Amino acid sequence: MLEINSAQKIQRIDKDVTETEFEGKIVLLHIENGEYYNFNETGSDLWNWLVEVKTLEQLLTLITEKYSVTVEECRQDIITWLNEALARKLIKIVN
Repeated sequence: MLEINSAQKIQRIDKDVTETEFEGKIVLLHIENGEYYNFNETGSDLWNWLVEVKTLEQLLTLITEKYSVTVEECRQDIITWLNEALARKLIKIVN
């Protein structure tokens, strides 16, 4: 499992990725691996926020402010999303 600490910074990878918005949600084509990704509303928000470098804590703050959930309620879901995005080479850990 992805173990991101508060000091680590995350950013999306735009190389070899093309995206469009469809019905308020992001649809991606990863050209390198030939796969499509259709993000739900929360995933679309995460993708859009990661255009700039963010920490896990910053992402959690943005999610809790927008969706009125607690950090405890969403932390594991966000880590799971980040883990899957990292495995698919959609995001990276930056220095």
